[in-house]
Amino acid sequence: MADEEAPWTVVEVARRLGVTEATVRSYRWRGVLPPASYIGRTPVWDPSIIEEWIRSRPGRGAGGGPKRRG
Repeated sequence: MADEEAPWTVVEVARRLGVTEATVRSYRWRGVLPPASYIGRTPVWDPSIIEEWIRSRPGRGAGGGPKRRG
């Protein structure tokens, strides 16, 4: 890990994103999150990688939602 801060587990990533742990697991399995490193069998992320990922994400509603009729 490039940073001195301890790596984040699913719990810390969920807390930072304001989502549930299940959502983080879903993001992970769907390839939405950056790849995890492992401590034993526990997936962890470098906090700086997650922060950079957050900054690079499109805003809410980008490209999604139903199309307007009319």
